[in-house]
Amino acid sequence: MKRTKDEGRRVEKAAKEILAEILAKNEKGEDVVIKDKIIKGDLDLSKLDLTEKNGKKLLGSSIQIKHCKIQRLAILKNIDFLKEINFEDTNFNGGANFYGSNFYG
Repeated sequence: MKRTKDEGRRVEKAAKEILAEILAKNEKGEDVVIKDKIIKGDLDLSKLDLTEKNGKKLLGSSIQIKHCKIQRLAILKNIDFLKEINFEDTNFNGGANFYGSNFYG
């Protein structure tokens, strides 16, 4: 498989590492910026241990995932995103599920 110029500069990272980073930064009230990654595995934010209100998980950090490729599914269902979420120039190879989520940022 031929790699594009952009893929040549991207670094592979397991989805579980990205999820751990999101959780840790959310707990500290810090914003999350992920750039130039090939994310391996399902990026399932719905499994994060977050505070819940009215049956929805609350995510208070701003999340920017830029210039990335998500190799499998991005599952972001039933989450209230309290700040901005941005997937600038990011490819979802397995699709994305935002069912039941709300965006307030």
